[in-house]
Parts: sequence; structure tokens; C-alpha cells
Amino acid sequence: MSQDQPHVLIVDDEADIRSTLQDYLEANGITTSGAANGTACRQALEASEFDLVLLDLKMPGEDGLSLCRHIRANSNCAVIMITGVSEAMDRVVGLEVGADDYISKPFDLREVLARVRSVLRRSGSQSAADDPAAKGNGLTAKLSGRGRVLLSVLFTDIVGSTSLAKTMGDKAWTSLLKQHDEHIRAAVEEYGGIEVKAMGDGFVTAFNMPGDAVACAQSARGRILDLGLQLRAGIHTGECELHGDDLAGIALHVAARIMDKAKGGDILVSRTVTDLMLGTDVTFSERGRFKLRGLDKEWRLFAVSDDGHAASNG
Repeated sequence: MSQDQPHVLIVDDEADIRSTLQDYLEANGITTSGAANGTACRQALEASEFDLVLLDLKMPGEDGLSLCRHIRANSNCAVIMITGVSEAMDRVVGLEVGADDYISKPFDLREVLARVRSVLRRSGSQSAADDPAAKGNGLTAKLSGRGRVLLSVLFTDIVGSTSLAKTMGDKAWTSLLKQHDEHIRAAVEEYGGIEVKAMGDGFVTAFNMPGDAVACAQSARGRILDLGLQLRAGIHTGECELHGDDLAGIALHVAARIMDKAKGGDILVSRTVTDLMLGTDVTFSERGRFKLRGLDKEWRLFAVSDDGHAASNG
């Protein structure tokens, strides 16, 4: 569509969900319309043009899969399916019939916004200039013309990727890996980071603040779990050296070695990160002292607490 703001149609039979999504998206510069069922959805599509449809999978009457097929056959707008956590097979079918992405209930509104923006960018309906997340919270400007800069570095990778690739075969694994990459990049954009390097089954990313790196890792872990994969992550804050479009320095080595100590689902961080995040809502549990390969001293490592109420980092 050629308009200043993208237009999103929200199709869900629960009025409170429609209202919440509309209020949040409109507060972030996205025009919305709502539809309570398949009939209202079809009428809205005939009356107006939309850039994207947020489409509930399970609705009385015509369901989301049928509507997705209709949308694909009659328009070029993007589709994000809204599904329940137990509807894995339906999510697969939704992607097969043409959905561009999916969101599982219960969802975080920030994640919804990030995925909407990501799909809109891929479809050409929203430019980076209109998207605050794509600006990296000033991180790109921070890096411009600087030789050394303080950053929070996040390493992630897929647990057991080699055996999974062998079991699934090249075609299926390549398709799954593509979805993994899209989800990681969406999470990085959501929290204002930059992609430093993609490494097959993992990423190196950087952020202005350690809290952004932790939040990104948590978001990415949830997204990847929806794909049936386990993520592990390592985070450290320190000085990095700029080499063209790449980063180097001891901070990257430390973050990589911290990730090496992580198990499936772990987000491990250095003591530097926990010290910088004192006073925030994020809590950590100490995992102990570790010798990190290639580094001299022992390092105290901490895991981001899943329940938000674990022991402090003192």
C-alpha cells in the first residue's frame, strides 16, 4: 500500500485481544482495523486494502487456515497467524498455506510489534526510517567513526544442531534454519541491537545496554523454542574494536566462551553484566567459577532466572 502508515487487520473472536492489539499497534504508528470472525474479515478485505492480517487460528465458523488460503488467493498482503501453544501442527499447516509468521498465545505485545514490523519490512510495506527498532536505539550512530566502543555482546547458537541436521536431512534443516535466522533477527531488531555476524547455527550481536542483550536473548529463546529448538546464549559487556563492519576484542572472546559453558535453554552472563544490571527487575543465579578457554583467570558466571525471583547476584 502507498500510505504513510501501514494498515493491519486484526482478526480475532475475542474482543479484548482485538482491542489490546489495536491500541498497542496504533500507539506505535500502525493503523489498524478489527474483525471478529471470518465473515467480517472477508468484508473488510473487500472494502479496504491492508498490508498485513493478524489472523487468529481458532475461531467459531470459518477458521484461520481457511481465511489464510482465501487471503493468499485474493491479495498480496502478509499474514501472521495467532495460535495456541499446543497447536504446533496447525502452525506448520498455516505456514504451508501461506502465512508469513506466527505468534503463540499468550504473547508479549513487544514481540507482536517486532514481528509485525519484521514482516512489513520483508514485504516492503514499512521502511527502516519508519521503524524505531531498525534504528538500533542509536547504536549505529554510536559505532560510526569510533575505534573502540563499550558494548554488550550476545552469542547464541542452536543446541545439538549437527545431529538435528543429520536426522532431518538437508532440505528440512535448511528450511528450519531459515526460520531460526528470521526469529533471531526479529528479536535483535526488537531490542535495538545490531547483527555482527551469522555463523550457520548461531549469531553474534551487540547492544548498547546489557539489559537489551538479556531481553533479546530471552525473546529469542522463546521464539526458537516454538520451532522445537533449544537455544543457548552467552553475554558479556566490554570494550570492542571496530574493524570496518566487524567487531573484535576480548569482549567477544569472553562472550563466546561463556556461551560454551551454557546448556540448552541457558542464558549465561558474566559478573560484569550482573553488576551493571543491579536495580533492574532481572534476577540471576550463580553457576560458579569457570576457567574459560583461552582466558587466564577464573570467571564467575550467572544464569538469567526464568522465574524472575531467583537468588541475587551478590
